[in-house]
Amino acid sequence: MKNAINFVRHIIENRYLLFQLTKRNVTAQYKRSKLGMFWSLAEPLAFMGILYVVFGIGLRGGRNMDIPFICYLITGLAVIQFFSQTLSAGTNAIRSHAFLINKVHVRLSILPLVSVLSGIVDHIIFLTAVIVILLVHHIFPDIYWLQVLYYQIALSLFLVGLTLFTASVGVFFPDLQSIVRIVSRMLFYGSPIFWDFSMIPERLQFWLKLNPLFYIVMGYRNAFFYKVNFWEDPFLIGYFWSWTIFMILFGGFVFSRLKNQFADYL
Repeated sequence: MKNAINFVRHIIENRYLLFQLTKRNVTAQYKRSKLGMFWSLAEPLAFMGILYVVFGIGLRGGRNMDIPFICYLITGLAVIQFFSQTLSAGTNAIRSHAFLINKVHVRLSILPLVSVLSGIVDHIIFLTAVIVILLVHHIFPDIYWLQVLYYQIALSLFLVGLTLFTASVGVFFPDLQSIVRIVSRMLFYGSPIFWDFSMIPERLQFWLKLNPLFYIVMGYRNAFFYKVNFWEDPFLIGYFWSWTIFMILFGGFVFSRLKNQFADYL
């Protein structure tokens, strides 16, 4: 608990550095590109188009849904895009900021947080495109949409804990980056991105809910489409936040045990 309090205090004290590093991360992605931040939308939108053609048209996905399949698809894709890109960047957070290793005034544990904040910027851009598509399909804002902010914060905190772990281990085990990509793809196919959860046999539904991303994906859709309050499923709330608290504590513990050896490997 003391380490967690010190971590929060350090973030507050170094908020300007955190802002500058986040700004550097975001601008570095696009400074050599003529289209700039358009590329943060291009890849996931292109992937969404492929999924829509294959599952929405080719396989007639969503034919029994009350909402347009494209809207169902893109809200789930927004979550997985935020998760996978942020986790990948966070896993490489220490290596990509190796020039800060020997800076006495920099607490290295904020570096995974920089990756999460950078991911939030991209996610907001993507959510803007999502909202435009929803409006085109006559799905209009209401009070439930505000719950998306809660789910975004929840996923961000989960990613903070997860990237604290992967960033520290990734210093000693570079192949972790490849493992992260494989796991992210498994979570993608194990989440209700392009398939309707209600079509899954009840005996399997419980196991699919154990995927932490299930809570966030369905949370986005509950906010955008189904008008369900976030507190209406106590089991999923308890399960997800138990995972999140565990990952923050465990990730922080692993990071604190390994950080003194980073300079020897970078």
